[in-house]
Amino acid sequence: MMKAATRNATVCLRRGFTLAELLVSVAVMAIMITIVASVVAQSHKVVNTAQAMMRANSSGVGITQILRQDIARISQNGFLAITRAPDGTDILVYMTAGVTTAVSGQNGAGALTMIGRKQNAGTNPVSDVLWRGSYVLRTSADSLATWDGTGDQCPRDFSEFQSYPRSELINSIRTWATWSNGFVVPPETLAEARALWQVAATNCTDLQIMWTNGDLDGSELIWYGPASDDHPAAGPDNPEEPDAPYLALWTNHNQNNWPKAIKVYFKLKDSDAPEENQEMEYEVICPLGQ
Repeated sequence: MMKAATRNATVCLRRGFTLAELLVSVAVMAIMITIVASVVAQSHKVVNTAQAMMRANSSGVGITQILRQDIARISQNGFLAITRAPDGTDILVYMTAGVTTAVSGQNGAGALTMIGRKQNAGTNPVSDVLWRGSYVLRTSADSLATWDGTGDQCPRDFSEFQSYPRSELINSIRTWATWSNGFVVPPETLAEARALWQVAATNCTDLQIMWTNGDLDGSELIWYGPASDDHPAAGPDNPEEPDAPYLALWTNHNQNNWPKAIKVYFKLKDSDAPEENQEMEYEVICPLGQ
């Protein structure tokens, strides 16, 4: 009898969960799985956001560094222009002085540089690239009137631009603003790959260029430009041309009215980033002559 009682007690101790206990255990496990899944999802989102910001910041910091270096080298013995392309995008055109090496290895006494937004035909839907075409100045037999930006050299030297009357510079700048350049990223042909040296960044969704002469609104600088509500109808010293695109032009013929600083605002988009972090904004303020 004693052995039978012991055996029955052992059987009772080894019985399974009751239905209520099983339901409670399943509920606890479900809650734990949900919490872990939520933590993993949030961690994945944080990692994706951090990676997107690192990619964007890497491009943005590189571009801002190039802009600062370029604008610091702008020579008032040349010219500086801010205009608007026919598609409504801002374009900055300027000359830098000093020994400059082209991508192809040729040296010149300066460079003609243009910054703007251009279409990228390599994406669907079509996006824009941040365009930085910097052309080394070299005397050649080519005509500036027929120059289309092919290659990395401009068929003129620094002194020739200095001798141009204002009207000729205006005509040239407005012609350059119409260039489409036909960028394709990623490239599909060798010719398209050769043009990539002019692409500073892809997926550029906005570009605004402004200038200031140091005027203040209270304690804030007043910025003028194509995208500013405060911009004058025409640029400094330009004749009133109501139907012409905005153009502010400063030349070596009057070095006293040059702006104090240039502001470049742009946005870069990363479609792989979380929606709230897909666009990153950058603003660069570059004093002139410093």
